[in-house]
Amino acid sequence: MSSNTSHLRTRSERGPAVNSPSFATLVGFPVLLVAALVALSYPLAAATALAATALAVKGTQFGLAALVRRTNDTPRRVTVPGVGTVTVSIAPL
Repeated sequence: MSSNTSHLRTRSERGPAVNSPSFATLVGFPVLLVAALVALSYPLAAATALAATALAVKGTQFGLAALVRRTNDTPRRVTVPGVGTVTVSIAPL
């Protein structure tokens, strides 16, 4: 018989590392579950909120695109007291 016992574990050795859930997961899952239950309970309100959110996102997207078109190639200068002048230029991707 071999005296090699490296394959045996002792109590002080740890097993494989297991990732514990993050705080965002622990809080986010119940919030998501409650939101789903509320959406199922009030489908008209949920659809209205979803449509309003989609319109707000699209409006913001178009507004920012218009701002970038207007200020293209026009650097803006901002004076920060005690620091100096900062030049900001916005360019589309």
